Amino acid sequence: MQAVEIRPDVYWVGVQDPELRTFDIIMRTENGSSYNAYLVRGEKNALIDTVKAKFADEFIERIKAIMPIENIDYLVLQHAEPDHAGAVEKILELNPEMTVVAHPNTVEFLHEILNRDFKYKRVGNGKELDLGGKTLHFISALLLHWPDNIYSYLKEEKILFSGDSFGSHYADERLFDDIIGDSFMHDFAYYYDKIMHPFKKQVYATMTKLEGLEIEMICPAHGPLLRKEPQRYIELYRKWSEPLPAREIPKIVIVYASAYGYTTLLKDKIIETMSRLGDFEIRCYDLESVEYARILADLEDACALLIGSPTINKDAPSVVWDFLSRLSPVVHQQLVAAAFGSYGWSGEAVLNIEKRLLTLRMHVVPGLRVRLKPDGAKLKEAEAFAERLVEAIQEKRKNIPNIFLPIFSDIREGKEEAGTGNMREYVSSDLIVYWYPDKCIHDTNCFVNLPEVFAPEKRPWVNLKGADPVAIMRNIDNCPSGALQYSIPETSSIPAEFTGGKGLRKDYRKQK
Repeated sequence: MQAVEIRPDVYWVGVQDPELRTFDIIMRTENGSSYNAYLVRGEKNALIDTVKAKFADEFIERIKAIMPIENIDYLVLQHAEPDHAGAVEKILELNPEMTVVAHPNTVEFLHEILNRDFKYKRVGNGKELDLGGKTLHFISALLLHWPDNIYSYLKEEKILFSGDSFGSHYADERLFDDIIGDSFMHDFAYYYDKIMHPFKKQVYATMTKLEGLEIEMICPAHGPLLRKEPQRYIELYRKWSEPLPAREIPKIVIVYASAYGYTTLLKDKIIETMSRLGDFEIRCYDLESVEYARILADLEDACALLIGSPTINKDAPSVVWDFLSRLSPVVHQQLVAAAFGSYGWSGEAVLNIEKRLLTLRMHVVPGLRVRLKPDGAKLKEAEAFAERLVEAIQEKRKNIPNIFLPIFSDIREGKEEAGTGNMREYVSSDLIVYWYPDKCIHDTNCFVNLPEVFAPEKRPWVNLKGADPVAIMRNIDNCPSGALQYSIPETSSIPAEFTGGKGLRKDYRKQK
């Protein structure tokens, strides 16, 4: 297949991969996929994205049919995922003077892919690249679906190069949606569900940034190019990512498996007690007879998840693990969660489930384990367990910030401090926040869960006036790398009972 001129001096130079049947482990691709890249010619020339490494030679030959690689001035890399950065190494070998234009996180990631130096230019939201007769305007699209995504808008041609957004795994040499027809729309929706849906909050926010832009064509990194009513696809993304209305009555989802009915008895007592203590909408599912999609849909606006399981051969049965594998720390991390169950001669299931809930970054209430069939005294334990859950749910809904301990200290890389030469400090009368860029792994915990304080698109990116200082402390306590830390100054108005967690460096109040 040859390069295709999609607008004057704008070319598709990607590759088609019709034989692909699995993408990134997580998706079936019955119609293959494509790795779309684009070449924009002006007084200076820019290549937008590359392709998977195995297709690098085909990709390079397609570019050479238009111009020598040595004539390309810029490589705009819209994120560093290897299916789009795979050919960067060969491209830079052919033209080491080419400047990589990318988000700062992309530059960092690319250094760790190439393991060599290269020329680069960092860009972010609102920045522009003048090619002489062609202008690329950059729009931050962080977490769609990597922590370094940007869109590139070609102002003169009204083309939005959208990276993985608006993509679909669908190989077709006809390229354009108006020629292909709607046969790819199932793949378009499936792609959103698997790739973008976990980041629907960020999708919705990014769609607002496109308001007011004249867009005549959307050029994604996978699948057909969208030039027939491109606004239609933006509206679909907006619709699919629209926030659910706030619930007046909190929803609790309970899933369980029960070999002999003993765990079911615990489940029934827990539901009875919770219903007595508060006004809750409780959805209950037997994992042996339900489609997981129904549970996941209910979890969209739930505040709590309870998992009941017996212990079989020193573990939870496979049906429980199958369900747990479908949960994501990106989507479900704010849930109050707990495990309960009956056991016979061991009892590890509840403890093992709790470990998984912790890695999902949920707010875990200590679980309940009962040996064999629960009687009156053991059912009293189930009542007390339900009471603790209700208290945790009510406190969580009140946004009381310190009811749960931070859970990520075990994955930090030691307690040593990063070099102070690269440390950034942000100070208020209540809190001193430190950021060590060299330690940051771009986990996104900070700005996903407290965007009022942590905003990578802004400078300074930390706004200590954006939230209560205790909420900031608790957010930093959950930073998995330790790149964010804090101290409490003598002048702080934080109540004495709010002591620091894993992110605390020093509490100067204690030195009075």
